Amino acid sequence: MAVSAIDWTGGSIIASNIPSPVWEGWKGRSVELGLRMECCGAIAIAKTSSNGSQFFAHISNECATAPETVWHIGAKALVVDGMRRLGAPCSDEVFEGGARPWKTDVLVQWAGRRIAIEIQRSYQHLRDFERRQQRYRDTDVECVWLLPRDAYHRLAKATGRVRLKEEFGGRFPASGSIGPCLRHLPVASLHNPERAEIVGAGLLRVTLEAWCRAILERQFQWSDGLWMIETDRS
Repeated sequence: MAVSAIDWTGGSIIASNIPSPVWEGWKGRSVELGLRMECCGAIAIAKTSSNGSQFFAHISNECATAPETVWHIGAKALVVDGMRRLGAPCSDEVFEGGARPWKTDVLVQWAGRRIAIEIQRSYQHLRDFERRQQRYRDTDVECVWLLPRDAYHRLAKATGRVRLKEEFGGRFPASGSIGPCLRHLPVASLHNPERAEIVGAGLLRVTLEAWCRAILERQFQWSDGLWMIETDRS
């Protein structure tokens, strides 16, 4: 699943920007049109998901890139489409220079805010999450992280240890458990791009669209060591 592909001119095209009648006409004409996947150059086919999202896919379901790259492309496509469906202008692969340069997977601009959605599949140490998070704060950009299952669990273990040491003196409270998330590091998990479901610690489980809306409405909040959607909490 990919948000963009290479067209017959060699330029990049965004699936969600193609009018629906044109998109329908592209289906079944992949070889004729010469559409190519950006990740590996394989033939790209036009598809529509069950929720109506337009995306590109490999014609043979095979890709020369690593599985984590396929996940990253699919996740980015879902976030871009989800934000645009809510009316939030957003772009992918945005770079900003200056004294504190950064590049983000998705940048959303909404009600005077700039929100970076970092889609992180590969391993990254906690100190790198925090370093990059601080870089966004220094340029007045909010940042939310979206991780696959294994990376999310690995980060939760690291941040849970930090909370246990710094907030509880290294001793578990009487309840025997603590929320593992840090207040300054908003994070959630997308296990499978084909399901478009966001999950997280504390039984967070919502559709991707609901998660996108919560970010825009400032309802994706930290409480007691959990990043949750406040309206979903009892």
